[in-house]
Amino acid sequence: MFVLALLADLALVGRWSGPGALFPDAPAEIQGLRAGLHGPRYTATHGRFSIVAPPGWNTLSGEDSAPYDVTFRSPNGISVSLMATPVPYDDLPALYADIDRREREYGIHADIETMYFQNRPAARRVVKLLRSKMIAIDFVADRVAHQLLCEIPTEYYDQYQPALLELLQTYQPLTPPVRAVRQQPAARSTP
Repeated sequence: MFVLALLADLALVGRWSGPGALFPDAPAEIQGLRAGLHGPRYTATHGRFSIVAPPGWNTLSGEDSAPYDVTFRSPNGISVSLMATPVPYDDLPALYADIDRREREYGIHADIETMYFQNRPAARRVVKLLRSKMIAIDFVADRVAHQLLCEIPTEYYDQYQPALLELLQTYQPLTPPVRAVRQQPAARSTP
C-alpha cells in the first residue's frame, strides 16, 4: 500500500512544483469539505461500508482505485482511499500481525499506535513520503478489515488533517446483504 502511494507521490512531483501550482484554494476546499459532511453517502459496491462523498471530489473505483475499493481525489490532489476486506480474524492483535507482515513484505516501517475509532480499537499510522504524509486508520469489524488512508501534501498536512479526520468519522462499516440462494423445485413423483 505504501509503495504504491510512494510511486504516486513521485509521479505528482511535477504537479506540486512551481509558483501557484499548489492548492490556491485550500481554505475554500477545506470549508467545502466541512460543509458537505452531511451530504450524500457513497456505498461500496460490495456493501461493506459507506461514507459521505466529499463534495466536488472525483470518485475513482474499480481498476482506477486498485487495490482500494474507492478513492476520492480532490481537485487539489488530496486523496482518501478506502478498502474493506474479509479476514479470518476479528481482533486487534491479529490485525497488527497482518499489518506487520505486509510492511515487512514491502520493506516499509511505520510507527503504529493504538487508538479508538468510532468506539472500536484501531491502529493509526502516519508515514512521511517525499512530498506528502499519509494517515492510515485500520480496524476490524465482523471479520472485515477496514483501511482508511489519507494522503496529503506535506506543506498542507496541518491544514487538511482535521477536516479529513472529520470526514473519516462519517465512515460506517456495513454488513453486506445476504444473497438469497435459489432453491431447486422439488422433483415430482410419478404415480
